[in-house]
Amino acid sequence: METMHPIVGFHCGIGRRGYIGTYMRMLDEAELPFAICSVEDGGLIAEACGFTDADHFICYRPKSDIDGRSLDEPLHTGSSDNYTESAESYYNRVKGKLDTAPEVIANKDRIWIALLNEADQNQSIFLAEMCLELAKLFNDDGWRVVLPNWATGSQYIDDLESPEHIELLRYAGNNRDRCAIGIHEYSLDDYLLNGYPYLTGRWRFYTDVCLENGIPEPFYIAKEFGMHENHALSPEVVIPMLHELMIVDRPDIPRMWWGMQPWHGSITMDTERLVIPITHWIINNRYELDAVPPDVEVEPSPVVPNTYPQEKPGHIGYVGKTFLLYQFLAQYGQIVKITEEWRGEGHNDIYNFQIAVYADRTSRMAAITRLSETNPTYGIPFLVWEKEVDTI
Repeated sequence: METMHPIVGFHCGIGRRGYIGTYMRMLDEAELPFAICSVEDGGLIAEACGFTDADHFICYRPKSDIDGRSLDEPLHTGSSDNYTESAESYYNRVKGKLDTAPEVIANKDRIWIALLNEADQNQSIFLAEMCLELAKLFNDDGWRVVLPNWATGSQYIDDLESPEHIELLRYAGNNRDRCAIGIHEYSLDDYLLNGYPYLTGRWRFYTDVCLENGIPEPFYIAKEFGMHENHALSPEVVIPMLHELMIVDRPDIPRMWWGMQPWHGSITMDTERLVIPITHWIINNRYELDAVPPDVEVEPSPVVPNTYPQEKPGHIGYVGKTFLLYQFLAQYGQIVKITEEWRGEGHNDIYNFQIAVYADRTSRMAAITRLSETNPTYGIPFLVWEKEVDTI
């Protein structure tokens, strides 16, 4: 079975974006793709395009036109069902904004332009027709686009089977390198797989329609991805859930974690805590490309508790050097401190956790699914986070 490292990145507004440069540099040095969505920040676009790897996913979202009008939805000109005129109007408004962003113009061939943002799903059929025209207009002008960028759980699933949506999917499937289907993925819950696949994993419904109609599967991009709009949970909670999502989903969809947004509560500071742990998780883990959907819809369950014990100097405890977690942690260097394994209630699985401190003044946390009546075999150990420590 083919495997790959997951493509998970970050959605960034203008302003503070701690550790994003480190995230991009570490993945570029590891020859792995990073994923960035910049909301009208040309400086971030220039920084991201400064890395030479052409496989990075760099998305630019123009938030408003040069007159300050929102680009989240179209301005309907003429007849409300005149999608061609509406597409041309929207195209000209976006083009006017792009002309004020020299960093974007200079890197036109490397950037995806995000068009529309969580538009009204009650206009789904009209927007599908408009998006098809928009994609052709921008593609003919040499731009790559991601659209329509529906809100999480929105766009009526029945609408996907309409002739208008089928034609949009057909065009995207036949032009994967320049037209991506944008879907936002938020769990709206402390559990990342809440309601899967109706929130996260919603791409499955699009793929089903493609299979039923003999259409090549389009390229999906989730330029917004996460749990909540205004806050994020700790790395000890988030990383195991990312691991769990990748087991039932697929690693080749670029997903941008929300987010570095100065205007949205504590989300920026919360996300900064996630950047380096997520980076190490990406580098140290691979997942199967042929994702197997769950047999039943996943139900919400409590979050993994952030209650790990203090490090115990020189203590191996009940771990044993033949245990999988210890062997996994030992591959990173000489262990000088290690905790006993402890149990954390997970989601559909139960995880064991362990932290080691090394002679080179680094520390790592690893996790593994533990044995239970419903889980007769241990999973593959995976890295939760890695950091430097001041003392040993």
